[in-house]
Amino acid sequence: MPVPIFTKGITKMIKNIFYVLAIFIFSAAGFAQNFTFVPDHTALTGNAGEEVVFDIPITNTSNQTITLFVCRKIDDLPLNWYSSMCFDQSCFPSFLDSVATTPDFNSSPLSPGETRDFSVHILIDSFVTGTGHVKLFAGDTRNLSDTVSIDLYTTVNATSVNNDDVNFAYTLNQNYPNPFNPVTKIKYTISEGVNSQWSMVNLKVYDILGNEVAVLVNEQKTQGAYEANFDATHLSSGVYFYKLTTDNKIFTKKMTLIK
Repeated sequence: MPVPIFTKGITKMIKNIFYVLAIFIFSAAGFAQNFTFVPDHTALTGNAGEEVVFDIPITNTSNQTITLFVCRKIDDLPLNWYSSMCFDQSCFPSFLDSVATTPDFNSSPLSPGETRDFSVHILIDSFVTGTGHVKLFAGDTRNLSDTVSIDLYTTVNATSVNNDDVNFAYTLNQNYPNPFNPVTKIKYTISEGVNSQWSMVNLKVYDILGNEVAVLVNEQKTQGAYEANFDATHLSSGVYFYKLTTDNKIFTKKMTLIK
């Protein structure tokens, strides 16, 4: 007995559906996510002049050794805020938007089940409040469709100002010139807002890995404007940070040495 045309059409449609489902299941199995990239926090509140750190461990959940990459797609920060990425034992300049588990970044592919440290550091300007947004993409180099995106937010709230507000008792200026080679000047001020006549002041310089490379000031100062010279003759080109530490405040800024 002949099969009705309508029945033939239904049978063909069902076969097509199973075919599509089979392809989808096979594709999902072939391109399953091979890693996890989950932050401890996605939103943090910081204080002016501080450093906010987002820890995001990255783990190989597959049964193969894989090479992973992380790209910073959005770096929307208030004026004079900076973000940088740290991976394994290395931290990288704020202008570097991509890192990977390769020798080029002092790293290596992840073994099955291995976890590596990854973090995003946001340096907050001493006097600029607001909210910063950093968006990251992490992926497997063998399968660029296997990616994870993360949005991170940092907020510094505005505070009231009065005559005793120590936020405005100290100022740390941007070094000049910047970029520099090999000498630059760093100016800072202890204003009349400081309650005591003397204040302990510490001014140090650090490289991008957080290693101390110079101590410019480490003594008590009275109210007034000061200037410190930083000679980087013995250092290589790169990004450096200078940090002013007072009795109860910390201020950090970035500078660039180009030889």
